Amino acid sequence: MIFNCSICFEDIPDQEICSLECNHQFCKNCIDNILKTNNKKCPNCRIDIYSYLYQNEKYNLIILQPNNTLNNLHQTRSELLSIANRKLLKYSYFTTFSLLYLLYSYLNLYFNSYNHINTLNQTLDNCNHNYTQILHLLNDESYNVIIYDYEHNTKCMLSEYSYDKCFNLFNI
Repeated sequence: MIFNCSICFEDIPDQEICSLECNHQFCKNCIDNILKTNNKKCPNCRIDIYSYLYQNEKYNLIILQPNNTLNNLHQTRSELLSIANRKLLKYSYFTTFSLLYLLYSYLNLYFNSYNHINTLNQTLDNCNHNYTQILHLLNDESYNVIIYDYEHNTKCMLSEYSYDKCFNLFNI
């Protein structure tokens, strides 16, 4: 079956038929020319063209607005780059402040731990010193001592260390 194109009025070979969504058929050349003139309506019924069928393949139209000229596209590109740069700068600030905070927290923890370790070492030294004194007290020889007060006398055992501390009056 041979179709006539309603635009150019020529016969359309089967491989050149373009069918629109409204089922009107035209030659490929005429459809391309209509779309190039920025007219996106069927010439017969004026329904918007969103796609057409050509050689059993569906072609969807992507319609760019006429104000998207090369300058506007370049401006849009530069605006996108500007936005991307601002976001990148914002994230770099965020990353920098996060790293500084982590460094501050680490150093604070380190110095607090260092001070705590020094305090613990001092306490350990005091404890060792006290332990040494107690060990001397416990391991010393004991003396029997009688303590007289004018009414009573009391017998007790004193370590050598205590005895020396209390009664060694001659080595002053």
